[in-house]
Amino acid sequence: MAALGLLAVAGCSDDDPDTTPRDRPLVALLADGRLVGGTTARLRAGMSLTGGRPMPASGRLIAQTSDPELVAVLLAARREVVVATARELRIRARIGLPVGRRTRPRVIVAPAPDRLVVLGDRSSRAGGRVPVGWVIDIPSRAVVTSWQVPRAPDRNWTVLDAAAASDGRRLYLSYHGGCRAGSPRACTTGADVISWADGEPLCAARASAGCVAEIHGEVVPVDGGALATGGDHQTVLRVDTSAAVTERWRTRLDRNHLMRLAYDAAARRVFALGSCLYAGGLARIDLDGGWRWRRGLADGGRPGLCGERIAAGGGLVVFTSGPEGGGGESEITVVDGTTGAVRARLPTAAPAVDLALGE
Repeated sequence: MAALGLLAVAGCSDDDPDTTPRDRPLVALLADGRLVGGTTARLRAGMSLTGGRPMPASGRLIAQTSDPELVAVLLAARREVVVATARELRIRARIGLPVGRRTRPRVIVAPAPDRLVVLGDRSSRAGGRVPVGWVIDIPSRAVVTSWQVPRAPDRNWTVLDAAAASDGRRLYLSYHGGCRAGSPRACTTGADVISWADGEPLCAARASAGCVAEIHGEVVPVDGGALATGGDHQTVLRVDTSAAVTERWRTRLDRNHLMRLAYDAAARRVFALGSCLYAGGLARIDLDGGWRWRRGLADGGRPGLCGERIAAGGGLVVFTSGPEGGGGESEITVVDGTTGAVRARLPTAAPAVDLALGE
């Protein structure tokens, strides 16, 4: 699968980068059930993981394992996890999840060496949805335990995203629960802090929100806590391990319901991405220096930069609109994390439902 040539875009940053970021390994799960790989300069043909289409999901469907050569992919519609090599794109294992029709797997994370955790939610008899999880041992290819987070069963604790904390013990688990007709109390938002080993809460939740009620969207780990988005407030939040909000930054991505972000740990930069269904735009915030720039905000038309999946690392940002993005394009955009300039647009045979950068 050939990539388009690099796009010559003039840099308009107040930074003077010392070096041009090198291309990095990239894998993406497409809406037609294929896993494709390559680099941020060129993708190659991939392999089919499933004969059907992956279930549309808001959460992360690709997790980098402790082995940099292996990635885990959640095929939510098949209720299955596939472990594959990131470069050769060869399947190493298929692991079925012991779930029924009332349960929806939504997110996969790798919180510790040789461990995967799949999170989702299950319909309750009280009419809501309760968060559940399964812990997988990679060497034995087995589900070693499952658990349920103790939350009110009449609320829709629909799992949106999860991130493994750097302490190797905690998960940040965010919710985006829709309302039942005539029952606004069933809505949920916010994020919990839980033990990935048994699902036990490590903070005090509210009636219809996780213990960090300001969070509305994705969460990513950072030393000493996590970063997350603030939904309609278009903010990026930093929380510590006790679930206290310690910092807030305005992204200036106005007219967005902001839910997507990525973190480049080496550069200590946060990138927030507006949806193609709103005003879009890409914003950069430095943990040590605050807001730096925004690019591609819509001005009376379709956003110049927008998406529903985003990853960052090594000075690069990659994102894609996904099947829910509302446009006809099937491509992955690669952006220089220092300047915000577009480096490449990588065409794909179908929209990408998730993507991940390698080392």
